[in-house]
Amino acid sequence: MIAGIAQSLKRGLGCQDMERRSWLRVQNKVLRKFLELNYNVKDMKVRVIVERGSDNKYSAYMDYYDLDFGLAGFGDTAKDAIQDFFESYNEEKAMCQKEGREIPEFEFDIQYDVSSFLDYFSGVLSKSGLETITGINQKQLWHYSSGLRKPRPSTVLHIQDSLHAFADTIKQVHFVK
Repeated sequence: MIAGIAQSLKRGLGCQDMERRSWLRVQNKVLRKFLELNYNVKDMKVRVIVERGSDNKYSAYMDYYDLDFGLAGFGDTAKDAIQDFFESYNEEKAMCQKEGREIPEFEFDIQYDVSSFLDYFSGVLSKSGLETITGINQKQLWHYSSGLRKPRPSTVLHIQDSLHAFADTIKQVHFVK
């Protein structure tokens, strides 16, 4: 029910990239008006989506609508957006504690669009290294990173599978002591 109300409001408001914060405020007010939740849940796994907007700013937001609050973070980089997201979570926990409400401990499953991933890990994974891992030309990776081009769904899956295969290979490394 709550998710339906939230989705209807979102469609009605025509939420854009930087309007997400005001959308979340409206969502919070409406949902709090309809519900007085007391959480009996100890832990919850929640998906957090990190993406680059059309304004080249990054957002990290919680993709879960069955709560009486929403969490979001924004920044000039993916790292800034994720950091802002966790700050908003800590602020929400403090506010709930002041109001005497419980808030579940979340396990966050952070998911990136390709542009945000390339930005977030740019200090660790070079485009040359990613070309070796994925087989995708560095120039094309730069286009994805800058937001100039968006990869096809099949390319996104290829990048993800290549990175997972690389991670599996790294897990098998053992050094002689």
